[in-house]
Amino acid sequence: MPISEEKQKDIIATMEMYSGAIPHPKILAGYQALYPDAAKEIIENGLDESRHRRQLETARQKRRGHLAWASMILLVIVCLIFMGRFI
Repeated sequence: MPISEEKQKDIIATMEMYSGAIPHPKILAGYQALYPDAAKEIIENGLDESRHRRQLETARQKRRGHLAWASMILLVIVCLIFMGRFI
Protein backbone atom coordinates (compact mmCIF):
# COMPACT_ATOMS: atom_id res chain seq x y z
CA MET A 1 0.00 0.00 0.00
CA PRO A 2 1.75 3.20 -1.14
CA ILE A 3 2.02 6.10 1.28
CA SER A 4 1.65 9.65 0.06
CA GLU A 5 4.67 11.93 0.20
CA GLU A 6 2.94 14.13 2.77
CA LYS A 7 2.38 11.18 5.10
CA GLN A 8 5.98 10.04 4.60
CA LYS A 9 7.19 13.38 5.94
CA ASP A 10 4.98 12.92 9.00
CA ILE A 11 6.21 9.37 9.62
CA ILE A 12 9.93 10.14 9.61
CA ALA A 13 11.22 10.12 13.16
CA THR A 14 14.59 10.94 14.60
CA MET A 15 16.28 9.71 17.71
CA GLU A 16 19.05 11.54 19.51
CA MET A 17 21.12 10.00 22.25
CA TYR A 18 23.34 11.87 24.60
CA SER A 19 25.39 10.63 27.49
CA GLY A 20 27.23 12.56 30.12
CA ALA A 21 27.00 14.36 33.42
CA ILE A 22 25.58 17.48 31.79
CA PRO A 23 22.48 17.23 29.56
CA HIS A 24 22.41 18.11 25.89
CA PRO A 25 22.11 21.89 25.30
CA LYS A 26 18.59 21.51 23.84
CA ILE A 27 17.41 19.71 26.97
CA LEU A 28 19.21 22.23 29.16
CA ALA A 29 17.43 25.07 27.34
CA GLY A 30 14.11 23.38 28.09
CA TYR A 31 14.91 23.24 31.80
CA GLN A 32 16.07 26.85 31.66
CA ALA A 33 12.70 27.86 30.20
CA LEU A 34 10.91 26.21 33.14
CA TYR A 35 13.16 27.54 35.88
CA PRO A 36 15.46 30.56 35.42
CA ASP A 37 18.55 29.18 37.24
CA ALA A 38 18.05 25.55 36.21
CA ALA A 39 20.87 25.44 33.64
CA LYS A 40 23.41 26.89 36.06
CA GLU A 41 22.38 24.51 38.84
CA ILE A 42 22.41 21.46 36.55
CA ILE A 43 25.89 22.31 35.25
CA GLU A 44 27.21 22.94 38.76
CA ASN A 45 25.70 19.65 39.93
CA GLY A 46 27.36 17.79 37.04
CA LEU A 47 30.73 19.36 37.85
CA ASP A 48 30.34 18.55 41.56
CA GLU A 49 29.48 14.94 40.72
CA SER A 50 32.59 14.67 38.54
CA ARG A 51 34.81 16.07 41.30
CA HIS A 52 33.26 13.73 43.86
CA ARG A 53 33.74 10.69 41.59
CA ARG A 54 37.39 11.59 41.06
CA GLN A 55 37.92 11.97 44.82
CA LEU A 56 36.39 8.54 45.45
CA GLU A 57 38.55 7.02 42.71
CA THR A 58 41.70 8.60 44.16
CA ALA A 59 40.87 7.31 47.65
CA ARG A 60 40.26 3.81 46.25
CA GLN A 61 43.59 3.84 44.43
CA LYS A 62 45.37 4.89 47.64
CA ARG A 63 43.70 2.05 49.56
CA ARG A 64 44.78 -0.41 46.89
CA GLY A 65 48.35 0.90 47.09
CA HIS A 66 48.41 0.53 50.87
CA LEU A 67 46.99 -2.98 50.62
CA ALA A 68 49.64 -3.92 48.04
CA TRP A 69 52.44 -2.65 50.26
CA ALA A 70 51.04 -4.39 53.34
CA SER A 71 50.70 -7.66 51.41
CA MET A 72 54.26 -7.42 50.12
CA ILE A 73 55.67 -6.73 53.59
CA LEU A 74 53.69 -9.62 55.06
CA LEU A 75 54.93 -11.92 52.30
CA VAL A 76 58.54 -10.94 52.96
CA ILE A 77 58.10 -11.58 56.70
CA VAL A 78 56.53 -14.99 56.08
CA CYS A 79 59.33 -15.89 53.62
CA LEU A 80 62.01 -14.83 56.14
CA ILE A 81 60.36 -16.91 58.86
CA PHE A 82 60.26 -20.01 56.66
CA MET A 83 63.82 -19.45 55.40
CA GLY A 84 65.04 -19.17 58.99
CA ARG A 85 63.47 -22.50 59.90
CA PHE A 86 64.78 -24.43 56.92
CA ILE A 87 68.30 -23.04 56.67
